[in-house]
Amino acid sequence: MRGSALLWMLHKRYPRKPQQAFGRPAPSSATRPNADRRPPLSPPVAPDDARPGWTRNGSGMHPEITGLWLTRTVIDEEADAAPGSWSRESSTSVFTSPWFEVRQDAVVRPDGSRGRYDHVVSPGSVTVVAMTDNGRVTVTRQWIYVHHEVQWRLPAGGIDPQDRDPRAAAARELAEETGLTAERWRHLGTVNCADSFTDHRDHAFLATGLHCGTARPEAGEADLEVHQLSFEEALSLTLDGRMPHAGSSFALLATRALGLA
Repeated sequence: MRGSALLWMLHKRYPRKPQQAFGRPAPSSATRPNADRRPPLSPPVAPDDARPGWTRNGSGMHPEITGLWLTRTVIDEEADAAPGSWSRESSTSVFTSPWFEVRQDAVVRPDGSRGRYDHVVSPGSVTVVAMTDNGRVTVTRQWIYVHHEVQWRLPAGGIDPQDRDPRAAAARELAEETGLTAERWRHLGTVNCADSFTDHRDHAFLATGLHCGTARPEAGEADLEVHQLSFEEALSLTLDGRMPHAGSSFALLATRALGLA
């Protein structure tokens, strides 16, 4: 279901209560540099099990590790996609970092013409709806560097190479940011975060049976604030546009749509 349709359905079925005052409103978003210079992109062409430089194991996709997290590889292969669809003839890694890889692919488009496709390969991320027995939800508030503003979001973070699977990453991120551990986990779904630009996906989880502990934030999370809100307050942040993080919005909407809150 498209995001706008899901929002409309939830708004009709679960009308919002009058807004309650809590927290500080996020400052206005600054203009992102070079946003209008990004070249137009087309749908991704590499399926999950054919990502260059990646190997599949029982728990999902993980990068090969040789020095840098994502290794530089150049491949040449026959175009093997079905007629009338995208196919890749070669792929070259032009930049790698511990967090993502930029690749340039020589592709054949559905109309048979050839071209170049630039895209970002990502290990993905996780987002957690950590909910107490009385329906309180843990949310965070911190400065988000690439958006130049303070934002509300749920506990979330990237999938690390040592994580066994997305659920293990979710448990680690929840403990690091909030100190919470959970007895029960439920997968809420997976959302594509920026189609045509990257294969990045966010895996959403509901965590219940919570126990408090000591948070272990990273250096870049020293400004992270942890808050407890009612589910309705947290959902209103999404519906009002004050929680623009895709994984957080998806996780809260899925929790409501599935009748879990």
